[in-house]
Amino acid sequence: MEFGSLAADSRAVRSAGRLGAVPPLSVPARTVLTTALVAVAVRVAAAWCVPLVITNDGAGYLSWALALRGGRPVDWPAFRTPGYSGFLAGVIALLGESVTAIQAVQHTLGVLTAVLVTLMARRWGSPAWGVSLGCLAALDPVLLGFECYALTEALSTALLVFSAWLVLNRPGWPLLRACILGTALGALCLVRPAFQVVVPFFGVAVCVAPGAARRTPCGLALAAALGVTLAPWVVRNAQHGTYGLSGAKSVYFWIGAHQSGLLTQPPPGALREAYMEFAAPDPASDAGMHRFLGSMRAWNSAATQTALREWTWMSIRSSPGRYARALARAALWQLDVVIPGGPMPSNEARWLVRRLSRDGRTLGMPAANVQYTASPSPLEPFWTNRPPGWFGWYFLAWARNQPVLPIRVVLCACALAATVLAARAREYAAALVLAGTLAYWGVHAATLLHNSRYSLPCWVVWWVAPAVIVGCRRVMRRG
Repeated sequence: MEFGSLAADSRAVRSAGRLGAVPPLSVPARTVLTTALVAVAVRVAAAWCVPLVITNDGAGYLSWALALRGGRPVDWPAFRTPGYSGFLAGVIALLGESVTAIQAVQHTLGVLTAVLVTLMARRWGSPAWGVSLGCLAALDPVLLGFECYALTEALSTALLVFSAWLVLNRPGWPLLRACILGTALGALCLVRPAFQVVVPFFGVAVCVAPGAARRTPCGLALAAALGVTLAPWVVRNAQHGTYGLSGAKSVYFWIGAHQSGLLTQPPPGALREAYMEFAAPDPASDAGMHRFLGSMRAWNSAATQTALREWTWMSIRSSPGRYARALARAALWQLDVVIPGGPMPSNEARWLVRRLSRDGRTLGMPAANVQYTASPSPLEPFWTNRPPGWFGWYFLAWARNQPVLPIRVVLCACALAATVLAARAREYAAALVLAGTLAYWGVHAATLLHNSRYSLPCWVVWWVAPAVIVGCRRVMRRG
């Protein structure tokens, strides 16, 4: 049988040579190529029609990137890390001060992300599973939309999916894999510090993955690479009075409690006057809330952060039932669900995708791709007056016509089921990777954050979960 197969392959190659044709691609190559072509096609259309949009956060990232590129010192806020601005500085150094270059690089990351989803899904399911789930990830309007923003989501998603691929796709060279994973996780934490939650899950996963026979050396290699990547920033922060990757965690928790209507206790004396002036008259106003935080220097003042943390916990302890309900709502917010009658009237991810259809000049901005309130002159090289084209209307239509229970809920349920099945099938690496993404989602829910875009990287990893379910069931049937 084997000889006959080889002979048939030989005849096919000779025939292709006689006809001047190229031998057919293998199944894995066709799977990857199909996903890549779909991802490239949709991104070319998006880039042709939608310019890179600069929001308030994006203006900050670009300003810091220009400072890094010019060798000037950056006065980093305590709640920021340098990962994304360093990435932008690298793009600018290589390709110049161009929004087109930045957008092209981010779309390239999107293509690579979809291909990695295909490779993982094919490994666990089949080529059909791989191309189906990879193409769905490639066509995801939220992932595609955030590649059109000067925001961290495209980079953080690519780094998280790459880290998952290092574990789930079982490449060789376990020590080298552990070193690369440690570096990737360190870079991920420098882009968004909240990803510290996934580090222990992924770290243990790479040590228990098949092929990692020398588990202690793998763990030490990963820890060393992670430490080398993070140490300069941690040391710099310590010199500036911030311990860890970032500060102001209690401010974010307070914001979540405030937006959830959970602050049932009166503010502490040090905060009372400013809160009554700025935030209390209209608790639903983001502007009033941020004026209150700014007046108390909340992002940099340790005393204010301590007072906010005590106020938040005092309110939670006084009404644990309210907190439980707010936690459930926040968990749904992080899954892209809009809750009618809830304290948050809209979904942030859909709102940002919808904004891609807007011309900034109609909002009083100086350029079509500008959507921020301040307009520092150093950012003028990144302005463009190219208005959104027809693809912008696709983003608008998608944002307006979402089901009550979006696909993120289904993907989360698949991730939960895949985690359980992987543990039962003793596929512990897969179970740990998915559990890490679920923990990341859970931490954002526990701190009552409504910003659903924060969970976007997990949503993309969860596209692999259906294939993991198929693969684990197959392993369990084999017994």
